[in-house]
Amino acid sequence: MGFDQRQLEEKIANHWEEIEGKRRVVMIQCVGSRTPERPYCSRICCSLAVKNALKLKEKNPGTEVTILYRDIRTYGLMERYYTQARKEGITFIQYDLDSRPDLELEEVIFI
Repeated sequence: MGFDQRQLEEKIANHWEEIEGKRRVVMIQCVGSRTPERPYCSRICCSLAVKNALKLKEKNPGTEVTILYRDIRTYGLMERYYTQARKEGITFIQYDLDSRPDLELEEVIFI
């Protein structure tokens, strides 16, 4: 099952039963961007990922949440949420274009 961040936000807010009970959630940031072909950054994805990760932990503290990222870019007041996420055990793993994530879908929500 895969969602983008906006879809996950909607599921958390209005359709929790569809993701409740998931033990592990992996979010992959910068998919399809920050490449030579598309070098842009949307400036909102990282902040939304951190917000969604915190909400997942709030609703189900036992969920393992991992965010795979190129560079975490949480602007302004969102930096506070990044710090809070790390304190709450959300795992952040950096990757580069030469070591992109290669994961298989097995009871994991890919975002």
